[in-house]
Amino acid sequence: AQIYRSDSSVATTQIDSLHKETVKRFPESEFAAESRRHLGLPVPKKEVDPAEATYMNADSLVKKGDVMSALKSLKGITEKDTTSPLAAKAQYTIGWIYENVKPNPDSSIANYQRLVKRFPNSQYASLVQPKLAEVELEKQKKLQESKKDSTAQQAVPPKTEDELKNKVDEKIIPPPTKEAPKDSL
Repeated sequence: AQIYRSDSSVATTQIDSLHKETVKRFPESEFAAESRRHLGLPVPKKEVDPAEATYMNADSLVKKGDVMSALKSLKGITEKDTTSPLAAKAQYTIGWIYENVKPNPDSSIANYQRLVKRFPNSQYASLVQPKLAEVELEKQKKLQESKKDSTAQQAVPPKTEDELKNKVDEKIIPPPTKEAPKDSL
């Protein structure tokens, strides 16, 4: 419609028709808002997510170095309105802060796990799932290593040469056994 408006050979009714069609087909778009202005129609006020201002404030706080206040604001977003699109982003950001700004791996992992649990279909959950899988793999490796270590400690080899000789002798020559006397019956 704006292209036609710059062309003086196009009738105003055609331009108005395009604007009306834009409003009809895409009522929530920014183009519809512009078309409404052109047609002299009221432009509905866009609802602002209250969490958006809080998130922007938290972002500003991180940039200023006030990480603790930022974390508090972000936690408020995740607890108040889990239906807000910013709730998943805030949960991700908390984990990211603990991973990159205020290093605390346990808190970072816990917040990423909470993100995946509460917002499994969010784009942010898909970002952290590979990290969580890597952490789980490391945990499994450490568990296996600790099992190997405890097994190795249980089978401690003899300490002296005499003990070693006795061990060999025990395996080669069986210890004497008590046999029942043959004429005892």
